[in-house]
Amino acid sequence: MPFMPMRGGAGDDAARTSIDPTADNRAFELERMLMDADRMMMQMVNLALSLIGFGFSINAFFNDAARAAVRGDHQARMFGIFLVLLGLLFLCMGIWTQARYRRELMQRYGSTAGFWALLAGRATPTFVTALLLLMAGLGALGTMMFRRFL
Repeated sequence: MPFMPMRGGAGDDAARTSIDPTADNRAFELERMLMDADRMMMQMVNLALSLIGFGFSINAFFNDAARAAVRGDHQARMFGIFLVLLGLLFLCMGIWTQARYRRELMQRYGSTAGFWALLAGRATPTFVTALLLLMAGLGALGTMMFRRFL
């Protein structure tokens, strides 16, 4: 005998709603994949931020040491620039992978694909943070290179 909810109770609203299990599973599957992609992007942002920050700190330390008439180590400065470049490379790879993966998901699940469609309804705070970090990292690299040749 099937379960019959009582009339007028909380079960009445649940009995009236029709449930399409395939549509729900598909929506949950899409959300799970988007959350996995976002988690991967957060890990890439974390790695890139660490590398960029550490490289910039090394370079800034040796620039300050050179100003204080202490012999600044050229190799250490170059290592700092290398760390910033490595962080920017990882960040670019993460942004590229995230954008490509989201585009494939949009095509698979029937949404419009393209860069503006990617940013229109599916731009996550992590993706925007990665783009902002990329701009800040490029600015830091420019500053380091400018000071390097001065």
